[in-house]
Amino acid sequence: MVKGKGVISSEGKTRSPLPGISTGNQKLEIRWQTPDSGWVKLNTDASFISTNDAGSSIVLRDLVGNIIAYACM
Repeated sequence: MVKGKGVISSEGKTRSPLPGISTGNQKLEIRWQTPDSGWVKLNTDASFISTNDAGSSIVLRDLVGNIIAYACM
């Protein structure tokens, strides 16, 4: 885990840290990884500030990266 972020496998266990996260003096390249055949990928992000304001977004993509659905609020 790096900065509390990691990829969750279908078994619910944490796998390797996310690409693009800085680990000490090393900077990893950010690259979107395609899902396995027969699966889609859901990317999420959220932010919160101390005034109880929040924002979140999702993007659902297919095997080649085409957007199936997206939302933000």
